[in-house]
Amino acid sequence: MTIFITTIPDDPKEWAGWLEQHLVGLRLRDVIDELRLLPASTSISLKSLLNEKQLSDVRQRGLSVLSVNQIRALFGSPESLLELQEDVLLHGGDYWTTIVPQPEMSQAIERVSARLSEGKWQAGSLLHSGAGFQPAIKRRSLFVLASTAALLLIGLFAWQTQPRGSGSVLGQPGVLANDVNSSAEYLTRIADAGNEWFHQPPQDATELISLLQNVCSDCQILIDADHTPLTSQERTWFVAKCEKWKLEFETTLASLRSGKLTFDAAKAEADKTMMKLVSVLRTGPTA
Repeated sequence: MTIFITTIPDDPKEWAGWLEQHLVGLRLRDVIDELRLLPASTSISLKSLLNEKQLSDVRQRGLSVLSVNQIRALFGSPESLLELQEDVLLHGGDYWTTIVPQPEMSQAIERVSARLSEGKWQAGSLLHSGAGFQPAIKRRSLFVLASTAALLLIGLFAWQTQPRGSGSVLGQPGVLANDVNSSAEYLTRIADAGNEWFHQPPQDATELISLLQNVCSDCQILIDADHTPLTSQERTWFVAKCEKWKLEFETTLASLRSGKLTFDAAKAEADKTMMKLVSVLRTGPTA
């Protein structure tokens, strides 16, 4: 499991490039969720952090126009990064097409490119190859920007319409979707998501703390969700179980932070709770 904030460069001069990669990438949601967990996190809007001239400079020349303190302020107010991404997508200039995409973004762009090339574009379409179409920038750059924007806007919409969660274990996109034929199938899918816990074991106390924070957040999502595939009685049972598991994870997290539990002991406790969660959900309401 990658904890993205641990990859922030030590040298503040490299912060701009690191953040630009994520603004045009597919994992900004994860970055924001992690930054939101930091004690000093605030919720200051983008326009309270940067004035219109500064935003205009960023659109044309990237984040290198900002001071270290301004970028630090963006990190300190994670919600502003979502606003900044939207602003760059809608108003960014040619500079933003020069950023080399991360491997997963390049692969996504290639998939979208292949899909688009299979279709038949009507005259006047943005990407048609007629002689009358004269793009202001290179056709390939425009195509990459358009493809990237489409992917990111789809991702933004999905994020804004989902309950907030870490997305790393129980809060994975689609886990709570109402597209199953039975309550058993619904609960099994959540159990399968919980089983991912054992596929990304933390290597130290810092990683375990982050993972436990994420899982506690995801448990709250499960508590608050509608759970349409479940009957009223099943939902009452399920929510009660989730509240119990959340309390157990929170207790383990608090004990690890205070030093009451060592890393190994805390990991064993967390593993036991998750194993119980997975087993109970696979068995169903009789458990």
